[in-house]
Amino acid sequence: MCIDTERMLQIPLFGGGCMTRWDSISGQLLERLEFPCRQVTSCCFGGANLDQWFVIPARKEMDFAAI
Repeated sequence: MCIDTERMLQIPLFGGGCMTRWDSISGQLLERLEFPCRQVTSCCFGGANLDQWFVIPARKEMDFAAI
């Protein structure tokens, strides 16, 4: 998981096929982004302005036809 520039928590759901974004103060779910793979393992921000989002899936049970 990681914290974005707005101090919100980004959590990948391994086995859930999505990323979730949570308010780090209230604990409220803000967003849910679905992926074509089930095993979403980690995330980070990069680029000069930290405006690029990188998400990494695991190969376990991955359907390469979905990519």
